[in-house]
Formats: sequence, structure tokens, C-alpha cells
Amino acid sequence: MILHLIKKDYYMIRLYFIVSLAIAALIQVLIHTVFPDLPGTIVLLYIVIMVYLLVCQNLSLKEFKFEKAESLLCSAPYMRCDLVVARYLFLMLPLICCIILYQTIALILPGTAPVSLFHCFLVTAIALVLLSIYIPIQYKFGYAKTKFILTGMILIIALIPKEIAGLIQSFNPEKLSAMPVFPKYLLVTVLISAAMGISIFFSLQIYNSRELE
Repeated sequence: MILHLIKKDYYMIRLYFIVSLAIAALIQVLIHTVFPDLPGTIVLLYIVIMVYLLVCQNLSLKEFKFEKAESLLCSAPYMRCDLVVARYLFLMLPLICCIILYQTIALILPGTAPVSLFHCFLVTAIALVLLSIYIPIQYKFGYAKTKFILTGMILIIALIPKEIAGLIQSFNPEKLSAMPVFPKYLLVTVLISAAMGISIFFSLQIYNSRELE
């Protein structure tokens, strides 16, 4: 049942989704060409954040245009918790696609190397923590109020990539990488689980209190 809701989200924005990944591939090539010394982890995180902003904006816009569809879904066999959980699961897809796309291009592009497994895991943690903050806000205030935040962030990230990358680079994961294998993976897993669990809880509370038209 939840799978159908995930597919619903994908089909709503499938064209935008593909375009977002194409933009991500172009950005990766451009960044590695202009800033060849920039660490791959930073580039991957930058791309993931950019794609998430584009996907979330288009998904919110589609739902804003078809507001009555939500109430119809909730009157069908789907519960509100199904809609919320499906949204979180769907938004894992851009992250997975970005990592696969980045690693594939890194293997093909001269002078670049794929990001290590742990750094992919670390990028996943950072992206999901940011996502866990955004989704409850979007459920609370809706597209009409959050669209300006999303649009502003997209413009900032697109227009000043070097500065944003420098800010991200100020976070040094080397100490974390130097930890023994099991503790560092456990730490990141706990961080992801806690952030997503708390986020889903608040999203459910907010969504259940909403009156659908």
C-alpha cells in the first residue's frame, strides 16, 4: 500500500526528478573542472542538497495545485500515517540516485575518484538530518509559506557554489573517519535513526491535526 503512495509521488514529478539528476551530473562535471582540488565528499553533499531542494520544491508545488487529492487519498484505504511514511521513503530515492550518479561519473571523469563508503554514509546522515528538519516545517506551514525559503536556498546554492562549498568544507570529518569502523558507523546510524524518528513523529502530529479540504 505504501509502495503505491511512493509511486504516486514519483509519477507526480518524474520529469522534474530526471531533470534534477541531469542538473546534478552537469554540476558535478563543472565543479570538478573548475575546482579540481575540492574533495569529492563536499561535491557530493553539495549535489545532494541541490537535488533535494529542486525535488522538494516541485513536489510541494504539485501538491499545492492538487490540494483536494490529499483529502481523497485520506478517505480511501490510506491512513494519514501511510502518506507521511511514504513521503519520507520516497525522499530517500533522490539521495540514492545522487550517490550512484556521482560514483559513476567519478569513475568515468579523468582525475576524479569515487567517494569512500563511509563518506557516502556521512553525506547520507547530513542530508537526512537536514531533510528531517525541513519536512515537519513544510507540513506545518505548507507550500505557500515555504516556497520562498526553498527558492531562496536554490538561488544561493546555484549562484555562489564556491562559497557554499567552502562553508561545507569547514566541517572536517577526518577525526570521525579515524575512529574504529564499528563505532563510527554505529554513531552515524544512531544519528540518522534519531533524526528521522523524531522528524516522522512531529510530521505525524502536525499532519494529523490538519483539516483537509
